[in-house]
Amino acid sequence: MLIGETIQSVLDQTYRNWELIIVDDGSEDNTETVVANYKDVRIHYIKISHSGIFGFVRNQGIKISTGELIAFLDSDDLWKKDKLEFQVSLLLQNSKAMFAFSNIDIIGESKVVTPDYENVFVGNVLLPVLEERRFVFYPSCLIFKRSILNTTGLMNETLSSGSDMNFFFAMSARFSGIFTNRRLTKIRKHAGGTSDFHGALPFMDGIFNIESLHHDGFLTDSENIYFVSKNYYRMGLFFLGKALPIQARNSFLKYARLRPFHWKGWVRLAQSLLRGFLKI
Repeated sequence: MLIGETIQSVLDQTYRNWELIIVDDGSEDNTETVVANYKDVRIHYIKISHSGIFGFVRNQGIKISTGELIAFLDSDDLWKKDKLEFQVSLLLQNSKAMFAFSNIDIIGESKVVTPDYENVFVGNVLLPVLEERRFVFYPSCLIFKRSILNTTGLMNETLSSGSDMNFFFAMSARFSGIFTNRRLTKIRKHAGGTSDFHGALPFMDGIFNIESLHHDGFLTDSENIYFVSKNYYRMGLFFLGKALPIQARNSFLKYARLRPFHWKGWVRLAQSLLRGFLKI
């Protein structure tokens, strides 16, 4: 099982002062048996009734954890051996920073290579992350100081798929962070598409996250319009690729209403209407 490789990547860390809390979200496989084979006293296993809500599952681990620093590791991802040691050293060197995250390597069936980014950046990462221009973020790359929770609270348990980004944005809007281009985590990606509507959830959750930032005063009106419209446009492209012209039309129409003077929204809207007419 992949969970065994994931656990081993923690055991192999050059930084030794850690605790590993494995939260089993009601699995029906032999996860518990695999975990039981590891006798390290730093490993703690809890099983909960299946929720399917990432925020809820992560919160269970956060509540049990005792360390001053918290890191996430999804069950099919892997940490490089120096992941924790390097990120802890970055936080020690930059005392005002409250969290750190890194570049990644993608493994598995999907042949995707992330680009190189800035070697090290320290400061406000919110807008660069929203622009998807200078950094990349995955939950398994993150480490943060527990004291952040006094301001942000725990993760949002109402979001279908966007609780990680919601939490990351909440941190980024309020605290300085560190990004390093070192590829400290291996993210496993599987080939094949997602279901037609489930694949659109990240865009919808993204819109919720952006509008929450705007409501809390961390984005201007123009920034809110820009980032929300960007999500509608990308959602429209997703639906076009899934041959769902009605859903694509609705997405592009929302984009065009937000940015009426941007011609590409109207072109895509016409494309979706044509596909609907031709039943492509």
